[in-house]
Amino acid sequence: MGHVWASRRTSIYGSGEAEKIFADDGYRVTQQPAVDDLVVYFDNSDQIVHVARVVELRQWEGGEIPWVVSKLADPGGEALHHYNDIGCVLYARVAFWTDRP
Repeated sequence: MGHVWASRRTSIYGSGEAEKIFADDGYRVTQQPAVDDLVVYFDNSDQIVHVARVVELRQWEGGEIPWVVSKLADPGGEALHHYNDIGCVLYARVAFWTDRP
């Protein structure tokens, strides 16, 4: 989560820390993701396990599919990927969040 909120300089662990940021910055769930929104990955106990930033909406079969940038592991670099293509992170559901007015 540090990739998204800490200028790529550190890591942020724990769902509670992310929830504080969401509240402080006025984030809310959206069904219409746009560039610079976030995709948040939750585990089976509804804890946040990963966050990525939407950087592109690609046309696909009559709709738009978010492509995101995230850091999939501490020692690795950034990766551009389809929002659902994160094989090394186990998650149960995703939600898109925005801080747009």
